[in-house]
Amino acid sequence: MEYPLEGIRILEWGIFHAGPGGSAILGDLGAEVIRMEQRGKGDPIRHRSRFGQASFSVPGERNLLFEASNRNKKSITIDFNKEKGREIVYRLIPYFDIFSTNLRRRTVDKMRMTYPMLSGFNPRLIVEFS
Repeated sequence: MEYPLEGIRILEWGIFHAGPGGSAILGDLGAEVIRMEQRGKGDPIRHRSRFGQASFSVPGERNLLFEASNRNKKSITIDFNKEKGREIVYRLIPYFDIFSTNLRRRTVDKMRMTYPMLSGFNPRLIVEFS
């Protein structure tokens, strides 16, 4: 079966469900999604298995919210606080069609992951801030 987004590559830097949930749907439609997480910390939702009285734990010390919003993805960890970590992202950017993030604008600016910076490595790149 052919999917509508086959051949589209997305580099995602998102947390909780808001950002990763959107690219999970794009993965359902055939896009290849590579998820980046901060080295040593990961997505904060990885560490939350309870919301109020509701438990979202699943076997293997995982949680349903994280699993659902990260289906169909490959994953890498990067230390965005170090120049070498950011250089890895800059080297990856030419191989992707879309860069997606839901991090706060000041974090994106501080880590030099802005559209002007990234488009310098890939002028056809679409940058999506959710």
